[in-house]
Amino acid sequence: MVSFIVPVFYKDQDSFIYKRAIELINKFSYHSKIEVIIADSSKNPILQTVASNIKIIHTYVGDKVFSPSKARNQAAKIATKKYLFFYDVDMDYSGEFEDLLFSEIDNILETNKSKFIAIPFLYLTQKGTVIFESNKDLALFKNSFLKGQNDLVESISPNSSAMVMNREYFMEIGEFENIFSGHGGEDFYLIHCLCAHNPHSVKNDDYYTDFKTPFIANAKGFRLYMAYYSLPNFFKNLILVHRWHPRPLSNNFYSQRLRNENLLQEKMKAYDKKFTGLIWQSTTPMPDIEEFIETLMKNYGYDTERYPGFFHYANGVKPIKRPLANKIRKLIIRPREFFADIKFIGRLVQ
Repeated sequence: MVSFIVPVFYKDQDSFIYKRAIELINKFSYHSKIEVIIADSSKNPILQTVASNIKIIHTYVGDKVFSPSKARNQAAKIATKKYLFFYDVDMDYSGEFEDLLFSEIDNILETNKSKFIAIPFLYLTQKGTVIFESNKDLALFKNSFLKGQNDLVESISPNSSAMVMNREYFMEIGEFENIFSGHGGEDFYLIHCLCAHNPHSVKNDDYYTDFKTPFIANAKGFRLYMAYYSLPNFFKNLILVHRWHPRPLSNNFYSQRLRNENLLQEKMKAYDKKFTGLIWQSTTPMPDIEEFIETLMKNYGYDTERYPGFFHYANGVKPIKRPLANKIRKLIIRPREFFADIKFIGRLVQ
């Protein structure tokens, strides 16, 4: 039914990415409904499998910085299933996820109600990752987030590369943009193309703004527009978790973030200009995000006072202290954002 497309890049067998790739191979070996294509872009690839439903292709082309875009595109070309699911090795899910996914594919994609499915995920803390790996209890983490706590879940990401779509439509829409390399940008660019051809409403005036916030109710720009596609899936329990891992300061994969953010702005605007008059064909006003979330919560039996996580932290909960390496990286790469964070945290603790 579906091909999981998984790009990986590791130095050696001691790398946490390599170890998680082994876990992934064990998890999916001989699965009857899932084909897994692992695009191994390591300079010295050592992953192996005998599982008939798992293919490992070597996609290293000598690039100085790993490009998930190139790896995913190559893997998608040899996928044999009707649908593609772009899945990362850091992701995981609970036991009911697969049934929910297959049901959503049948109800949404097979009936052509939508061209793609966007799946939100929860960023787990280091503590949350240890607990999840021992019990796989999604309800614990979902409720922790909704209650405005941050000891198990650091934040939510409504949109990422975690999308499902028809393989032919992926090729038609233009695949991932190969010009992106390193961390960030390529996923939002593909979502932008999908939104442009499948708009849920009129594009917001500040759409091209890349505004980050820990609370979706405060979202702006393209992150706000894109969130409407995935938020209903959160309440259906169609949720992934992103397991914590270190991000070494010396890893040049993460140092590309600012370049990719600037490139994303350029590419989105250029795409819209190229297809002027053919895309963003909607006259429906964009819903107010707070009202949208409140309606979803009410429909699923959540009271916003008891579950404020989409809006703010619970009383007494302070922002997470970032590792020193994260702060140094942000100061070097995005100094404006670094000092904006300092001001934001100062307001919260006052």
